[in-house]
Amino acid sequence: MKELDNELKAIRLIRRTTIFGSCSNDDIKRIAAVCQWKSFLRKKEIFSKGDPADGFYMISSGEVEIITNSDEGRQIILNVIRESDFFGEVALIDDEERAAAAVVAEDAELLYLPGREWKRLIREVDRECLISITLSLCRLFRHSNGRLEDAYFFDKRKRLLLLLARLCKENQKLSEAEQDITLIISQDKLAKMVGLTREFTNKILSHCERSGILSTGHGSITIHDSRYLLLYSEGEINEDKLFNMA
Repeated sequence: MKELDNELKAIRLIRRTTIFGSCSNDDIKRIAAVCQWKSFLRKKEIFSKGDPADGFYMISSGEVEIITNSDEGRQIILNVIRESDFFGEVALIDDEERAAAAVVAEDAELLYLPGREWKRLIREVDRECLISITLSLCRLFRHSNGRLEDAYFFDKRKRLLLLLARLCKENQKLSEAEQDITLIISQDKLAKMVGLTREFTNKILSHCERSGILSTGHGSITIHDSRYLLLYSEGEINEDKLFNMA
């Protein structure tokens, strides 16, 4: 009975995961049949940078951070993965080493698809399913390249503002487009995600708070009338206008 419950739970999670969203029910059942459930406690490292890319993970609950270190040894959070999202997607393509580490930020229950099983399934799943997965991976890589360009070309304040805009998009519902959005994130984590020191991040946030763009709380940041920040991230208004409109 427990095995059946786990398989049904896996099917529901796979169906919610964007990379498999267009796959047929039969293909989703095939994928679910070879997956394994894994539980990890907070601060546990799932894999390290340089480990073999031996599998793909989907998150049923909890939160996982994808982490690397700068040349100066400062920890940088490349991404934060939450419920119904996925990571370790390189394992769907090749067996190269992991480019970063994955560490549990909040106790997590994960569905693991072994790479060897995926390579066998490629011969069985429908062509439309493979096309959907390929397109999802292409979108993901374009998004990653955009974030790398942000980090390389933009100044520190712009990088932080663009990150806040991206977090708003990930957290908002369409009906909330003109409302305040509260992000549950510490300033320390925000600093690591944008590759800045906590002190410099605090300085930028304080300036934004004085301008009315946001307000900070204990472990949270509230973006006021997020339309303006989103317009800024899309290039519709410049930084001066953002600070004057807020």
